[in-house]
Amino acid sequence: MGKEYLLQVQNVTKRYGDKIALNDFSMDICPGEIVALIGENGAGKTTLMNILAGIRLDYKGELRYFGAYSDKDRENKPEVKEQIGYTGPG
Repeated sequence: MGKEYLLQVQNVTKRYGDKIALNDFSMDICPGEIVALIGENGAGKTTLMNILAGIRLDYKGELRYFGAYSDKDRENKPEVKEQIGYTGPG
């Protein structure tokens, strides 16, 4: 039986003009894992969260949610998007 993933990020790259915010970024998150994004200002933390939430769509790479849905499914199938959310600093 294969590994179960909540989120798979593969080779995500995001540029703002000639500035690279994310460069070929990949990660997998499994059920029960706790993940923190830590880094300096300008490291790409907010950009990554905006991509994962569907706020930014202008990136290259692939996302898979719940082991079954692509980033395109996230935008086209309400049942996928309803399962995704995050909270920023309050």
